[in-house]
Amino acid sequence: MRELRLWEAYDRREVHDIFSPNTTFVPQAGTWGLQGIVRVPDHLGDYVFFVTFGQSKERTSLKSL
Repeated sequence: MRELRLWEAYDRREVHDIFSPNTTFVPQAGTWGLQGIVRVPDHLGDYVFFVTFGQSKERTSLKSL
């Protein structure tokens, strides 16, 4: 299993493959491809939080502070 490193950037597929390698990843859909808070399977109380910085999609600009 790949190790997470502090301050490294990871895309959703990489995070999925680390925490839930036995499930199917579907880009822009499903739990790992779309949601911002994802429960880690088989790890009670563990979650992954996704944050988007400075991305724009269609006419919406997403910026986090």
